[in-house]
Amino acid sequence: MLTTIRQGEGYYIRAKLGENKTPLQKYIDIQVSVCNCLGINFDKLTERTRKREIVVARYICIYIGKNNGLGSLLFLANHIGLMDHSTAHHAIDTISDLIEIEDRDFLNHWNLCKHLLKRA
Repeated sequence: MLTTIRQGEGYYIRAKLGENKTPLQKYIDIQVSVCNCLGINFDKLTERTRKREIVVARYICIYIGKNNGLGSLLFLANHIGLMDHSTAHHAIDTISDLIEIEDRDFLNHWNLCKHLLKRA
């Protein structure tokens, strides 16, 4: 079970192994994991491109980060490619809609990454 601890200037998340990580470190871990699951180079995640596979990976990172409580929309958007908070809000809405309507192309990507969501 993950717990949040206030230490010094920031918040740290104590993982199962007893290591302390900031929300930014946890978010970067999520980004790397999503890139590995989808077979995308991590550097391409922050590039300014509209390729569907890159956009889907970004949106999945934002969705997982928000559902794991790693920060505000502005925090999540800024650390994935200097996006605006409204873009992060659009990402969360888009992912929710794609899950709801069961889009076949998206669900192939989602099934590879949904294990990163925090277990309640």
